[in-house]
Amino acid sequence: PIAGAALLYSLAAVIFEVLNLSFLAVGYSLPCVHHTPMAARSVGEFWSRRWNLLVSAWLHTFIFSPLARRRRVGLGNLCAFFVSGLLHGWPILAALGIWPAFTTVAFFVIQGAAVLAENCLRIHTWPLPLARAWTVIVILGSSPLFISPGMRLFGL
Repeated sequence: PIAGAALLYSLAAVIFEVLNLSFLAVGYSLPCVHHTPMAARSVGEFWSRRWNLLVSAWLHTFIFSPLARRRRVGLGNLCAFFVSGLLHGWPILAALGIWPAFTTVAFFVIQGAAVLAENCLRIHTWPLPLARAWTVIVILGSSPLFISPGMRLFGL
């Protein structure tokens, strides 16, 4: 899983840099997509403030916030992760079938459940090394659900 995660992150970084250079060539710049993801001290921080900030902002605005305003924060959290899972799972469904798409969606639902668990566990009060260990274990531990279909999609 670690090699797959590194490959996926590297591929995303290369794609972003190619796009960024293309935009710079015509006088535009793209906003930062990631903000030191390895520095996250919780799964919630990783997804909300460090990884794919553009998609995170979109999900926060259109999925999470409308439910949070109705005092359904937990439901908003789970729905945002579920919608993200559906967005990621759709191309997997088209290319590989139902089971790989299901595992892709399951990865995101697990991440949402972990964020809800962090609130109950009060992870923000944990010592930094322990909080970071939790984050790495949750994300990398569930990553085969996401990475395996993605690698199959690219023939790896």
